[in-house]
Amino acid sequence: MPSLETEIDAQFYEMIHRLGEGAGSAQDERRHEPRHAYDALQKVAPYDGTWFPASDEFVGVQYHDLTQSGFSFLLSRRPAFKSIVACFQGSDETLYFEAEIVQVSRALIQPNGQVDVFGDRNPPATSTQPGARPALLIGCRFVRRLQSE
Repeated sequence: MPSLETEIDAQFYEMIHRLGEGAGSAQDERRHEPRHAYDALQKVAPYDGTWFPASDEFVGVQYHDLTQSGFSFLLSRRPAFKSIVACFQGSDETLYFEAEIVQVSRALIQPNGQVDVFGDRNPPATSTQPGARPALLIGCRFVRRLQSE
């Protein structure tokens, strides 16, 4: 009989596989695994490593992409924390993970929803379309699965 941890792993990898179906080609950067677009509104909360965050501590964020080792999401300002609980809610399952913030990049959200990422440099004036919004792309690495309390 599979353990609960094995079942959660299987659920998570199945979720990633479902998300990747029909997605555009993986972006080739420094990653060794494919990156899949994951344009979904989900929730995150700061995590102190001890107590699972209360439901009112979770805030809705726009997730951007997903790999087997991490994900990214958009925020309007730099987070004041390095560790989070990330919620991945599907139609029939909700998974929680501790994640570590490993990168913060400047970005622009274009009026058509496209996200242009500029790393640590300022976006060139020519890339700003009328109605574009500045944002930060927060890159995270999965640390471990968590059980909600």
